[in-house]
Amino acid sequence: MFMVRSLLFAFLFSSAFLHAQQGWGWYQRSNIPAPGRHRSVAITIGNKVYTGLGHVNAVVDILYGDWWEFDPGSNSWTQKANYAGGPTHHSFAFTIGNKGYVGTGRIATGANTTAFYCYDPLTNTWSTKAPFGGLARRGAVGFSIGNKGYAGTGNTSMSGYSNDFWEYDPAGDFWVQRAFFPPGGRFACVGFSIGSKGYIGTGEQSTPPAGSKNDLWEYDPATNQWIQKANVPGPNRLAACGFSCNGKGLVGTGEDFQSGNNFSDFHCFDPATNTWTTLNEFEGISRRYMVGSGVGTHAFVGWGTNGTNFNDWWELGYMSGSDEFLIAKMECYPNPATDIITLKNVRGAQLRILGLKGENVMTVQAGHDEEVVIDVRHLRRGVYVISVEHPGETVQTIKLVKQ
Repeated sequence: MFMVRSLLFAFLFSSAFLHAQQGWGWYQRSNIPAPGRHRSVAITIGNKVYTGLGHVNAVVDILYGDWWEFDPGSNSWTQKANYAGGPTHHSFAFTIGNKGYVGTGRIATGANTTAFYCYDPLTNTWSTKAPFGGLARRGAVGFSIGNKGYAGTGNTSMSGYSNDFWEYDPAGDFWVQRAFFPPGGRFACVGFSIGSKGYIGTGEQSTPPAGSKNDLWEYDPATNQWIQKANVPGPNRLAACGFSCNGKGLVGTGEDFQSGNNFSDFHCFDPATNTWTTLNEFEGISRRYMVGSGVGTHAFVGWGTNGTNFNDWWELGYMSGSDEFLIAKMECYPNPATDIITLKNVRGAQLRILGLKGENVMTVQAGHDEEVVIDVRHLRRGVYVISVEHPGETVQTIKLVKQ
């Protein structure tokens, strides 16, 4: 386990172990074909993830305004039109319908901005929208509920950390101020929506009691009220990764500002029961300012920093509501193997055997039978990973030991 985690291609759990751990598992996908950075944004439009912007700390900060599309089905990246606001970091973003919205952040001059833009993936174009209604800022959070967008908190250049909260109407292209975030000024929080409610939590608070937090607050646009919910498990944190996927909230990684420790834990929030479930730890390197977004029943995360800036990209496999995998779990036997292996429950899948650095050493296309027999006598002794990919998604992986 130690040897595998020390490599860029992280260890991927067997399906039996995943089921014992609430059915979640991490798979490393294709790296983002761009320089590593943090304080980026990520959103989902349709069945694609869009991510970009961000920066690298340096004597003179390096800012980015590129915009990338990830296709989970093909595990591939396509560069799209650059962000209309130019190189910017620590913006907020949300999706309304089939369009994405990105705003605020810090630009190359070092100033915060209220600029706000809309991205249309059909035309691959950006359009200018009404500026954010509050003061210019960075580190705000955003999410959408129905046909409205919401954004707030963050660090302004005039009043420090803010707790104002705003609603955006795309039909009229205007902002309306809503109820303040109750705990006070907050920076580098997580924000996401589930159904008809929005959620903001964790982050760094400037008003007493100041410091990193682990609270979670629910916003109801129908009543314009906030209600505190169950705290996020684990240590207080800021710069965490937080988003929604398949009716649940996911929060993990981040750092404790006082100690400087970076985290790798991940947790799932169920709004129906107001409870958290602790998931398998993130299999990449512990970090802060990672971003994430959900596509159907699968979650994707990437970017971030621990002093080193990353461009890796990971998928978090998800269980169905009936607590069974969406596709029958794969079986591999014998394992360890010397000459022949049999893979079960792989009908129609593409099978790839990968080395520990992620290199592809064999590809097999399964037919209509449930089982596939593969000759592995030519493989060198060592540890491999078998990836089973059905059309549209990576289903699972399993470790193979070749003797």
